Amino acid sequence: MKRIIVCPAWLTSSVLRRTKSSSSDAFKKIQTRIKVSIKKIPISRLEPQKMFSSVFRMDFLIPFAEYFLSAVIYISCLSILPCMGFIKIFIVLFLILLLVLPITRPFFHPSLPITSWLILFYACRFIPSSMRPRIWVSVLPTLENIVYGASLSNLLSKHTYFFLDILAWIPYGIIHFGAPFVTSIIVYLFSPPGTLPVFAKSFGYLNLIGVIIQLAFPCSPPWYQNVYGNQPANYTMEGSAGGLARIDGFFGTKLYTSTFPASPLVFGAFPSLHAGHAMLEALFLSHIFPKTTPYFVVYVLWLWWCTMYLTHHYFVDLIGGSCLATIIFYIAQHNYLPHIQPGNLFRWDYHYTIFNLSRTDDPEIPLSRNIFDQYGSIQNGLMNKYFYNDYASPSDSFFTCSCTNKLVKRSCSISSTIWDEEIIDCINTPNSLYDTDNSGDIDIVIK
Repeated sequence: MKRIIVCPAWLTSSVLRRTKSSSSDAFKKIQTRIKVSIKKIPISRLEPQKMFSSVFRMDFLIPFAEYFLSAVIYISCLSILPCMGFIKIFIVLFLILLLVLPITRPFFHPSLPITSWLILFYACRFIPSSMRPRIWVSVLPTLENIVYGASLSNLLSKHTYFFLDILAWIPYGIIHFGAPFVTSIIVYLFSPPGTLPVFAKSFGYLNLIGVIIQLAFPCSPPWYQNVYGNQPANYTMEGSAGGLARIDGFFGTKLYTSTFPASPLVFGAFPSLHAGHAMLEALFLSHIFPKTTPYFVVYVLWLWWCTMYLTHHYFVDLIGGSCLATIIFYIAQHNYLPHIQPGNLFRWDYHYTIFNLSRTDDPEIPLSRNIFDQYGSIQNGLMNKYFYNDYASPSDSFFTCSCTNKLVKRSCSISSTIWDEEIIDCINTPNSLYDTDNSGDIDIVIK
């Protein structure tokens, strides 16, 4: 009987001793790991200035601002569209699905500004007149007379001839509508990987900003004075085809005389998006083919003449649209456009893509588009190159090495398949992730 009583007591004490020892060991291990983890945390990251600056970095704020702006536009436009509620909910869910799915997101995200512009342009007709600003009839012609000493649009459209009508109709009525698609194909085929999304976003924001300005500052085009004179304008007036009506009369059609009166944005003279499209396309194509720049300049000037000859825009409108396109292009070129490498004709000829070399101020870094010819060699799968301490920030479908200011030399082994396939490799130095004092100058993406 004693044996029966003593055995459970012995077993119980043994189990308790082992449990206490194992729990104490586990607690010590956890405590040790916590101490080691705390020691690994850089104290500099906990500084309030650096914490806030890391939160408000441009690479964080810009995508947030893009989504916020698009959300505001979609919600505002869908709220005034005369359609059923379940259709609006379906549109919102469908757009969210396109942005969430990995298959559709790389294609739809760059075109988000374009879709925002299209829905805003379509919804313009449903904005109540009481919520719209007054229409300026005499501001643009007066400004043109003050700046240039005469109304250039009236001088160019005073005498009309059939040959000039055809010459103006070709770029304004045909080329203008197909040029963005042709430019997109050319950009995709003959530019470094990553150029087409930049062009799509630039094109979308050009139109989006242009339409917002036209809504906030509505102005009458030159044809308005030919039809109504200086009569005050209102939003019930229909648009006019201007000089394009002569083209419909010649071909016996009603293409332009039926579409322009039904335009959702009749008083959108300033800025001229026709001039903006031509300028943006010319700048991107000149960036890819620098030797063809004079031809694109001729095209832009040709379209400028067409818009004034057909009484659709003043010269002030053309300057405004062209300046807007130029600003957007140079922002994109300075921050997002990859460099064109001499000797590479098609996108498949680019084994690596270089971004933002022009932003470096370090005299030890030459502004060479072929940086690996200067600093590195690829031999037997080993790549040695100079680069900045970098942090890797994931983008839509690739990783960009945004670099800081300390020049170091690293080596990394890269398999040959990386250079054969379109795979992105990015060298990462996490220590500089929160090093906001040294802002990025050079971005390098290896494809």
